Amino acid sequence: MLVITATDDGLLTAVVDGCEAGRVRVRPGTSTITDLYVTPAHRGRGHGRRLVAAAECRLREAGMTRADVDVPGPDDGFFARLGYDVAAQQRARDLAGPLAPEGVALVTLTDPGRRLAALADEYALDLQEDEHLTPRAARHAAERRLSELRDPRDHMCTVTARDEEVGWAWLGAPRRAYPEMGRLVQIEIDEPYRGSGFGTRALAAVQGKMRDQGLSRIGLNVHGANARARRLYDRLGFAVTSQQMVKDLRGRW
Repeated sequence: MLVITATDDGLLTAVVDGCEAGRVRVRPGTSTITDLYVTPAHRGRGHGRRLVAAAECRLREAGMTRADVDVPGPDDGFFARLGYDVAAQQRARDLAGPLAPEGVALVTLTDPGRRLAALADEYALDLQEDEHLTPRAARHAAERRLSELRDPRDHMCTVTARDEEVGWAWLGAPRRAYPEMGRLVQIEIDEPYRGSGFGTRALAAVQGKMRDQGLSRIGLNVHGANARARRLYDRLGFAVTSQQMVKDLRGRW
């Protein structure tokens, strides 16, 4: 018989016949479920599913309306089967060899204010939906988080084709933990130019610029709902290194 015990610090432990079968943790004060583990001898018996269900119950009791999980690498289907959707993904790949971006160029963005304001608008709408924030709170959170992302070493570029502006890109400086990896914070092709291959060519130009800076890898984030971007990154060999998944707990018991 499976018995699940809980401690005040959020640790839930599954016990079968006096032996630990697995554990999971609810991060105190948050909606995050983490550290799910089932011992090898007890796998394949539904214990992981029961531990997650117990963690979700604990979140509901705490007044949470959603559950979040961080998944290292791509989900093998476990959380998807439990009703979790992809909220965001982190992807990376080695920088490709010499590339010819076929007429697309990156030039320094002299006035990033317009692009950043539009990005904040889009981000705020995502936060209203994903985190159930009010419009005012979502806008404040979007501006704060984008400000925290900025680094004086970042490079914001206009994407041009035949001297015409077709989009923009935000190339982030490497983080201390990954000095070999450039970050693609944002890349966007303007609506009239989408579907014409400019995104693929702009990514080639971005990789060339990072390679010229002595970097060997490129990493990026992609919103879970951006199916077009996810398909593009799949095609271009960007592997999922981690992802965040979310489940709406309202009305589900």
